[in-house]
Amino acid sequence: MDINQHNDSDSSEIDLIEILRVLVDNIIFILFGALLLALIVYFFEAFFVTPQYTSSTTILVLAKEDSSRIDSSILSASSQLTNDYVQLITVRDVTEKAIRDLGLTDEDGNMMKHGALKDKLSVSRIPDTRMITIKASDPDPNIAHDIVEKVRDIAREHIKAVVDAEAVNVVEQANVPAAPSSPHKLRDAAIGGLVGAFIVSAVVIVAHLMDNTIKTSDDVEKYLGITVLGIIPIEDSAEAAFKSHKKKNVKKRGKGTIAG
Repeated sequence: MDINQHNDSDSSEIDLIEILRVLVDNIIFILFGALLLALIVYFFEAFFVTPQYTSSTTILVLAKEDSSRIDSSILSASSQLTNDYVQLITVRDVTEKAIRDLGLTDEDGNMMKHGALKDKLSVSRIPDTRMITIKASDPDPNIAHDIVEKVRDIAREHIKAVVDAEAVNVVEQANVPAAPSSPHKLRDAAIGGLVGAFIVSAVVIVAHLMDNTIKTSDDVEKYLGITVLGIIPIEDSAEAAFKSHKKKNVKKRGKGTIAG
């Protein structure tokens, strides 16, 4: 084994141990940073983020070919068509009719735009099926329920007209959500705590690596390459010098008194 490689391995291992020691020595600051950021995230979401309620419904689209024969090729084609149905649910014709029927308005009291309602919707295909899930989110759980039902009913007719589907059946009725779907305060606070711990740890490590002051005999050998022969305690030496100086002053004052 190469000696230089062995020394490099020892050096890197020592550095890792040193970094771990620094982290342990500053564990209080790291925990404080984690707790602080977790509390900031939690209270920010509790007081400044509007809770959103999500209602969902599921539909099943059947093509006309499905009623005559069912085989693997038909099922595969139907699954591919389902992706088209997903896009048809949020087109302008569907959303604008839903806005008019429900009388939806924005924060300024104006009629809601197509893009605003589309942002409230989430449409996805259940993998390996022809079923589609439609979700709507709103600060009011009843409005979320009304939106998803209205969009579903309008989309059913729109899909039939565009792709000439045999039927669009409702698999699962829309629900009125009892609890908000977002924000997830505890989960986000935990993530914030981990981020806070990481940031403080990074600051501590960077500060340690940038600190090139010599504090111990090991630092002398590490940075200067000089072997330390002995150590003189600075505090003890200073204290001894102070006591010696004090005794000399006492003797001098004592001699002056006798002479007087």
